[in-house]
Amino acid sequence: MRYLIKKIKFGVNIGANVIPCNAGEGVRRTQERGQSGLHALTTFTLAMTGGLITVKNSSTYQLIHFKKSAFTLAEVLITIGIIGVVAAITFPMLMTKINNYVLARQYKKALSTINQGLKMVYEQTDKIHACYYPVLTENYANEECNELFRELRNVWKVSHVCNSNAYASGCIPKYKGKDTIEKENCTTDCENAGTQVGCRGFDQEKILNGSAIVLMDGTIIGPYNGIFYYPIFYIDINGTKGPNKWGYDVFAMTLYGNETSLYAKAGACTMSDKSGRSNGY
Repeated sequence: MRYLIKKIKFGVNIGANVIPCNAGEGVRRTQERGQSGLHALTTFTLAMTGGLITVKNSSTYQLIHFKKSAFTLAEVLITIGIIGVVAAITFPMLMTKINNYVLARQYKKALSTINQGLKMVYEQTDKIHACYYPVLTENYANEECNELFRELRNVWKVSHVCNSNAYASGCIPKYKGKDTIEKENCTTDCENAGTQVGCRGFDQEKILNGSAIVLMDGTIIGPYNGIFYYPIFYIDINGTKGPNKWGYDVFAMTLYGNETSLYAKAGACTMSDKSGRSNGY
């Protein structure tokens, strides 16, 4: 800490000098100063008490206030305001990136669970079920698909199954369907939105009234058209936990393959809510 002390000699101001000292300490100094060829000797004592400095020499006493260095209230408030504005701008973007990262990991995990199950079914049954594109199209129900999903229940870690009325039975949250999404996303000529031919097996009523499989980790797997007779299904990668929106945590999946292997990925009848990722992460 440094204090500015005015030196007084016989009541006359003869200049200024900066004297370093520690709070609460007394400092005794002797200084010689040349002036007009003469040497004047000034001896003084410095003491500090309660924010005052007492300078004492042989002939005078003087009290001098010293100023402590600190931030003003206005400066503190302005700084806090700037920090708040920056946080308000960056925090939502940061949270979006974190959520997308988490959902991407859950998507990959759910897809891995499905494909591992397909592989295990093949190893256990030594059979490739004819439930995949390009062998089938969405218009053809197939008993092979029903058999395949029954086998998958045996290798997946299943919590519970709803054979019908999945929403009313508590297996699934209230998802939107292809019809409701088409109506919401429509901007022009919306009279027939949600009724066009194609992928109607994912309309809301068929999803809510259909069957569903719930895995131990919360992943939900539901069939196209309400029954597991098609190589198309949907997955909710984090179960009943939100947002439960297509293209965010709910995705349409399709089985592809050949005579030696089966695998699932985003394919036929994909859809998404606004700004969603219809083809997954």
